[in-house]
Amino acid sequence: MIDLWPKEYEKGLIKTANAMGVMTTELSPVALRFIEGSKQAKKPVLDIGSAYGAVTHAALENGATVISCDVSSVHLDILYKTSPKHALHRLALDNSSFPDQTNYESSSLSSILISLVLHFLDGDSVDRGLKKCYDWLEPGGKLFVVVMTPNLSFYQKAWPEYRRNVSLGEKWPGIFNTEGLAPDDIIGYLPSFVHLFDENILVRSVVNAGFQVCDTSFFCYKNFPDKHRTNGQEFIGIVGVK
Repeated sequence: MIDLWPKEYEKGLIKTANAMGVMTTELSPVALRFIEGSKQAKKPVLDIGSAYGAVTHAALENGATVISCDVSSVHLDILYKTSPKHALHRLALDNSSFPDQTNYESSSLSSILISLVLHFLDGDSVDRGLKKCYDWLEPGGKLFVVVMTPNLSFYQKAWPEYRRNVSLGEKWPGIFNTEGLAPDDIIGYLPSFVHLFDENILVRSVVNAGFQVCDTSFFCYKNFPDKHRTNGQEFIGIVGVK
C-alpha cells in the first residue's frame, strides 16, 4: 500500500505536498521509542505532522489508538488509504494546523510525537504548542520531539550568525530565511523561514512547558543522503515526561 506514497526524490526522503519539508521513510530513534511505548498506551497517542503515515502505521500495528494530525488533507488522505485495514477503527484524522487550530481535552493522551515540525514554527508558536501538549498528556505521559540543527550541510553556513545571536542573548537564535541557505533544488518545498535548534534551546523550551526531560540525543538517519551529512549531529531528539 505504500506504493501510494509519492516517490522518493532522494534516498529515504519524500517531499511533502504542502512545501513543509520532507517525510523520512526511515524512522528516527525518537519515533521508534514513541512507537514502542504505544504498545502500553491506555489512551490515544498523537502523531503531529504525520505526513504520509510512516510512524502512524507502525503505531497502529502495535495496537495503539492513533490520532494523526497534519495540516495537509492530501497527506491524511494517503495516510488513511495506506493504513492497515484491520486497524482503521483505531485511527482518527485531524486536519488542523498545530498549534493554534489543534485542540484536545486535558489529560486525554498517553504520548505525543512532534517530528520535523517545530523548525517550521516561530518561537512563540513553539512555546504555545509545547504548553498545549503538556495539558493534553495524562500524568506520566511522554512527549517525543525531533528537530533539525544547523549541522545539516546546507544550514551550516548559518552557524556563525546562530552563535552571534546566542551571544547577544536572543531567545530564538535559530530563525533564518531559507532563501540563501537551502539549495535551489530544495527551496521549492520549504516555507520562507526555518527554525534551527541547538540542545540548550530545545531543552529550555520543553522544560518551560512543564516537562521533565528524560534525555536528549543527536543523530542522523542511517539512510540520509551523504551530501547532507556532516558530523552525526544533524538532528536532535528529546523525550520529556509530564
